[in-house]
This record gives sequence, structure tokens and C-alpha cells, in this order.
Amino acid sequence: MPHEHEYDPTLQSPAERRSLLSQGVLRLRSLFLPSEGLHIGENRVIVKKDSAGAQQLYFQRQDGTEEAITLAASEVKSVLYITVDDSTTRATILTPTSGKKIRIVSVMISTSNTTVHLGEMYFGTGAAITTNAGKEVSFSVMDADPAQWVSMAWPNGGPVAAADEVLSYRTSTNITVDTRMVVHYREE
Repeated sequence: MPHEHEYDPTLQSPAERRSLLSQGVLRLRSLFLPSEGLHIGENRVIVKKDSAGAQQLYFQRQDGTEEAITLAASEVKSVLYITVDDSTTRATILTPTSGKKIRIVSVMISTSNTTVHLGEMYFGTGAAITTNAGKEVSFSVMDADPAQWVSMAWPNGGPVAAADEVLSYRTSTNITVDTRMVVHYREE
């Protein structure tokens, strides 16, 4: 039995453990970083307070621009989507929590439709995958024989959307409800 002042990880939820770990890492890093920051080539890592007054790690480039360093993303989440009639019209698969970005971890798509069709998965609300260059996630040729499923994974993190940007899907031919997909993702 732990002493009453000791940290017992079994008493916290995974989110609380991650938060405590992040706080501990920030405190340790602020203790060990020299006041001018940790130099990495011509750039450096610095610790400063964010708008809420909490200590935050920042990557500071040689030109003076800074970017907050995110220590942890959310746990992996999943969404199941089944195409609807008319599947040629863009549909939203996933909407992130307000202010968050979606980072794709894996995509699994299957079809029972024998009509050859193109499946387009992309970020944003454009009418098709070609509407917003650079927002593509998956472009697959689907047909129940022989290409009945497609699977892709990015174990270290795949395509990432802009903040508040949705994940969309559409097909080149109306296949109604014959295509199903599971998307694993994180929010950052």
C-alpha cells in the first residue's frame, strides 16, 4: 500500500496520468534548460509561460519564429462510416473537437459493391479530392472482385488536418450503402 503522499498511478485515469506526466516533464525540463534555452544547431528549445500562465516548451527557429511543442496527443480513437445514397456527394466522416486537429493513424475501407469506383478520402469540405490540393488521405480503386478492401497505417502518425477541419469521403459512382470504413485517429 503506497504511503499517503506517494503517487499511485492506479488511482488516476489514463488522461490524468498523461497530464501529470506532462506537467512533471515540463517542470524537469525547466529546471535543466539553461535560461537561453537548449541549442539545437542554430535553433533552440525554450520554456516560457503560455497565455494561461502555464509553462510550455517552444521550438524557437533562427529567424525568431516559435512553435509550441506538444508533448502528447489524445489516445487513439476510431469512427465507423457507411456510405449513403448518393455516395458521389461529399459526406463528413469525422468532425474534430473544437480547436483540435485530426491526425490519421489508420484507414480500413471495404466494399461489397461490384461496380468499379474510386473512393476519395480527404480533409476539408471541398466537393472532391481534387478541390483542395495537399488535403488527400486516401484515393483507392474499389470493386468487390478483386479489390474488396484497402488498408493503410501510419504508426507514427499520418496525414494531419488543419484545426477544426473535417474528414470527408465520396465515391466516383453512386454505390449507395455498400462501402464501410473504420478510421483510427488522434486529436491534437
